[in-house]
Amino acid sequence: MNTGRPATTHLCTLHTKRPEPLVFACLSQECLSKGLLCYHCRTQSHSTEDHDVLTIHQLTEQAQNCTYSHTVPDALHEHICIVEEAKKVCLSSLDSARQRVDRSISEVEEWVVVQFGMLEHNLLEQAASSPPSAVELDMNQPTAELNQRVVEMAKAITDQRQKES
Repeated sequence: MNTGRPATTHLCTLHTKRPEPLVFACLSQECLSKGLLCYHCRTQSHSTEDHDVLTIHQLTEQAQNCTYSHTVPDALHEHICIVEEAKKVCLSSLDSARQRVDRSISEVEEWVVVQFGMLEHNLLEQAASSPPSAVELDMNQPTAELNQRVVEMAKAITDQRQKES
């Protein structure tokens, strides 16, 4: 990162015969804690294939590439897609369940209407065939009306007897 100041030259503390700038870093697991290296340190201890030596400039570029890597946003996008798909599946399942519940409620409502309708019909039939509540005859009525009343009472009595037997 450029701060606007001239770069300070960092020198090796092992090779001091003449000033040796520290311009390398080794990324090998066993060397990570050693920090910066000069040309001689690199040549003496880090020149085999087992070492992954970079210049400070290369190290900075790779660090920036890691920072700007799209692997995290891509992975997040993939997870978002998975979550969105799971959400769609859940909502679809809930909608299907709601339809089944609504259908069941409609079937129960229909059953209630039919059963209570039959019960009401049976009760009305029983009421029509039950003996009249007033068992007295008004002898002051005209003969036709009195005769009609007697016929109704006689039918109610015979219906009652049939039910009891």
